[in-house]
Amino acid sequence: MYQVNKQISKSEQLSSCVFLVLPIFISILQCPFWRNFFVECARNFQHYFILVLLAQVVAICFRFKKFGAAKGFIYILIHFLALVVLYKPISIYFERSESLIPESSLARFKIFYVNLELGNNSKKILESVKAENPDIVALLEPNASQLNELDFKSKYPYSIQKPLDNKFGLALYSKFKFTAEPTFSLGSDLPGVIIVPVRFRGKEVRLVLVHAIPPLNNEAYYQDRILFRRLATYIKNQTGNILIMGDFNGTVYSYFYQILKEGANLQDAKVRSGFAKTWKARSPFLHLIIDHVLYAGDLKLLNFKVGQDIDSDHYPLIAVFN
Repeated sequence: MYQVNKQISKSEQLSSCVFLVLPIFISILQCPFWRNFFVECARNFQHYFILVLLAQVVAICFRFKKFGAAKGFIYILIHFLALVVLYKPISIYFERSESLIPESSLARFKIFYVNLELGNNSKKILESVKAENPDIVALLEPNASQLNELDFKSKYPYSIQKPLDNKFGLALYSKFKFTAEPTFSLGSDLPGVIIVPVRFRGKEVRLVLVHAIPPLNNEAYYQDRILFRRLATYIKNQTGNILIMGDFNGTVYSYFYQILKEGANLQDAKVRSGFAKTWKARSPFLHLIIDHVLYAGDLKLLNFKVGQDIDSDHYPLIAVFN
């Protein structure tokens, strides 16, 4: 009997520790002073943290009498505070966006963005672009052979191509004329970018294409942090319309995403898509929204959707603006 009671006591101590420590640990992940690649990776899964916290609240309610009123209320309060801390990063999914205006009534332009995945078959990409008929095509991870197979130049007279064999190639195709020379770098040892203005019906739109490094070590983490800080500073110093497309290798909970969106006061087109995933990793638990379309200025979002499977590990993003 003593042995059984001892085992029950240990079990209760362990559960009490989990109920106390886990919400505190999850809250600490949001603290600005704790920044490294591990924290950045963990922050991308905050939707799972929320589910775990809610499940623990239910478990606490079922065991409320066993814990006692005082301890039970403390556990629930700690979990409530942790959920409040987590609300801000996910609040984008509850933002209200302006009412859609019929596309046919406005001069509009459509963008098609996708991370091709290095070496991917080009057939489905061509079919998807043909079906969508966008005005701007933005590609990540193209190499030279892929760009030759795609051969978008016949339909898109203005193009910028930076093919690479290391998964960080960039390419941009446009039906509209580029009005200045492109910018390819925001600093040495940083991931490449394409920043270039185009003119559409007398209005200038500055296009930004970016591909962040996966933050799998501290070196990559600090490179990305510098990149997004410089990009946010660059955008704040610009006037007019800005349209950013890219693979941030981070979700809306990411520190890098928040640096850019909040630091440059941008809007996120995915308000229209809910929780549609853009990255289809091997495990369904890793299917995340890491590709983003952000914008600012006089641009009005008319439509946004996640496109069909093109045999890449990413889905295309299609957005329509006036």
